Amino acid sequence: MQTNRLGYFESIRGVAAVLVMLRHFRSAFYPYASFGNFPTFESIPHSPVENFLSETSLGLMASFNFAFPLFFVLSGFVLSFKLIGKRDVRSRILGSTSKRPVRLVGMVWFSMILAYGLQRLGWYFNDEIASLTTSVPWFQYYWTGRVPSITVFLIDLFFRPFSRGGLYNQPLWMMSVELSGSILTFAYLFLVGDRRWRLAILLPSIVFFWVTGTYHVGFALGILCGEIAKFVSERGIKIHWTVPVILLALGWIVGSYPLVSSMEVHSQTIFAILPYIDFFQGYHVLGGAMILLAAILSPTLQARLNGDWFRSLGHVSYSIFTLHFIVLGSFSSFLYYMLYPRMGHHGAAWISIGLSIPLILLLAKYAARYVDDNVSRLADWIGQRGERFFAFIATRASTWKSVRQLEE
Repeated sequence: MQTNRLGYFESIRGVAAVLVMLRHFRSAFYPYASFGNFPTFESIPHSPVENFLSETSLGLMASFNFAFPLFFVLSGFVLSFKLIGKRDVRSRILGSTSKRPVRLVGMVWFSMILAYGLQRLGWYFNDEIASLTTSVPWFQYYWTGRVPSITVFLIDLFFRPFSRGGLYNQPLWMMSVELSGSILTFAYLFLVGDRRWRLAILLPSIVFFWVTGTYHVGFALGILCGEIAKFVSERGIKIHWTVPVILLALGWIVGSYPLVSSMEVHSQTIFAILPYIDFFQGYHVLGGAMILLAAILSPTLQARLNGDWFRSLGHVSYSIFTLHFIVLGSFSSFLYYMLYPRMGHHGAAWISIGLSIPLILLLAKYAARYVDDNVSRLADWIGQRGERFFAFIATRASTWKSVRQLEE
C-alpha cells in the first residue's frame, strides 16, 4: 500500500466532482430519475429509463448520492494522515489551519462573482425550462426572486462567503461544513493527535456526529481511515484483494441510499435491508468512507487512479465543482430553451448536456490554472509563514519557561 503517494486521492476527488456534476444534470433534465414520484416533487418520467433509475435497486445505485459526502471524508483523511501520531508538529498544524480558509476561498469568490454577474444580467434560464423538464420545484428554485443589491453581495462576498455562497451558487452550501470540519480536524490533531489514546476521542466523536445528524461525521470517518492506513502501513499488513473489492461494492450500495423515495418503492429495493434513520445522509457518508478505504487498501486501484488522466481530473476537481452549476443554470438551460420547440425534450437535453460538459471542463482547466493554482500558492506561503511564526512563539515560550525554572 503506497500511502506515501497521496495523488490518487486527488483523482478520487476529481471523480467525485464529475459524479456531482452528472447528478445535477440528471436532476435538471431528467428529474424523475433523481426524485421519482416523491410527493413534494412534480417530476414526470420522459422515458422508461427514468422509471428504472428511480424505482429499482440497480437504477438507484446509479444515483451517486455518496459523491457529495465523499469530499468531506477525503478532506478528513488528507488533512490528518501525515500528522497522525506525530510529535512536535503543533506549529505545522497551526500553520495549516491558518492557510485553510485562504485555500478554499479563491474559487468560492470567483464562482460567486461569476454567478452574481450572470444573475444581474438575467442570463439564467433554469426557471423557464423547469416546467418543461418537470424539475419542479428543485431546478426552479435557484436564482429566482429579487436580485441582491451590490452592497448585500459585497458583504456576502467578503464577510460571509462560506455561509452565504450557496445563495449564489448552489454547491457552495457545503463550504461552511468544509471549513468548520477542517478546523475541527486540526483541533483534534492539535489536542490529541500524538496521543496513543486518541481513538478514545475519535470513536465517540463519530457516534456523536452521527446521532446529531451532521456532515462533520465525514471528517471523523476520514480521520479513522487515516488511522487504519497508518496501522496497515506501519505493520506491513498484506490485504487480500477481495477485501477492497467487498468494501467498494458495499460502499457503493450503502452510499446510494435514496435521497427521496416513497416507502413502497423503498420496500421493494435492496435498501429495505438498511434500517430507516432520520439522518439518512449518514448512509451516503458511510458509503463514501468505505469507498475511500477500498482505495487505501488496494494498490491496484491506486495504480489506476494515479494515471495521468485521473490526476489531471483531480487537478481541476475544485473548479469543476464550483463552476458546473453556474453553466447548468445559464448556458445549458438557454440552449435547451432554444432547442426545445424544434427538437423536443430528448434532443434538446442531450445536445445541451453534450455541449455543456466540454465547456465546463474547459472553464475548469483555465480557472484552475489562473485562479485556483495561484490561490493555492498564496495559501502555502501563508501556511509556511504561519508555521514559522508559531514555531518561534513556541521556542520563545519554552525559553522563558526554562529561565523561570532556573530563577526559582
